[in-house]
Amino acid sequence: MKRAAVLSGKKVLLVSFIVIVGILILRMVIGGLSSGGNIKEPRDVVEYLSNLGWEVNPEPTEVKFVEIPGVFSEVYENYNEIQKTNGYDLSRHKAKTAERYTFEVLNFPGKTGVFANVLVINEKVVGGDICSYALDGFMVGLTNS
Repeated sequence: MKRAAVLSGKKVLLVSFIVIVGILILRMVIGGLSSGGNIKEPRDVVEYLSNLGWEVNPEPTEVKFVEIPGVFSEVYENYNEIQKTNGYDLSRHKAKTAERYTFEVLNFPGKTGVFANVLVINEKVVGGDICSYALDGFMVGLTNS
């Protein structure tokens, strides 16, 4: 009797281990998709923004390389606070070069002239914002409106 209890205990342990490994793999796959992995070209950014609920003009208004400063000014610290509210942290990427994709947002509630900026390093989204460059403009994170 005791042997059967130990055997079933081993089976429970094995099944638990398999379930945990499966969950971890699933989280990595889902995390990679939601965090904007595999960004190789503008259409990948359009798809990423679409998954966040943004409808954008599929042609970027600008694609350029930008340097994330090695030392953050107060302005950049404030910008990084916006990033942190969306699960990003640019302090992890200080002194690195990011590719910035800019697209016109077509479905921002009650506003026109709104743009999405998405920062990509090593094919992964590392930050971004939704903003208006107007005199009474604004800036929010990619998931805030």
